[in-house]
Amino acid sequence: MLVVAIPTGAGMYLLLIPGLYLMSRFFLAGPIVVADRSVGALAAVARSWRVTRRAQFALLGVVALVYLSGMLLGQPFLLLGQWLAGEGGANPVAVALASAAAAAVAMAAQLASALLAVAAYRRLVAK
Repeated sequence: MLVVAIPTGAGMYLLLIPGLYLMSRFFLAGPIVVADRSVGALAAVARSWRVTRRAQFALLGVVALVYLSGMLLGQPFLLLGQWLAGEGGANPVAVALASAAAAAVAMAAQLASALLAVAAYRRLVAK
């Protein structure tokens, strides 16, 4: 079991940390596209990369907090839904409620991420 768990855990962290870093650097691409409609998607990504250089570690903290809290807060509901579904005679309403709660947590995390991206855009780009 350890032969599988250690490389899997190490691989997850090796991909998670760079992924969060890239998310923080591309964090403003959405607000840039919305605010400046003449900017294309690739230009918005490049502009986000340039603009976030000053605050890359602060944004990394924000992205990590929102992403990881969304994962951690939604996990109990996902596990509850799997546990209920695994019991042959599970009530489908209970499984649906657990899945809906997990979806609500994910939606709240995405909404928080979008609002924080707009706030960061206003602070870093819009004057």
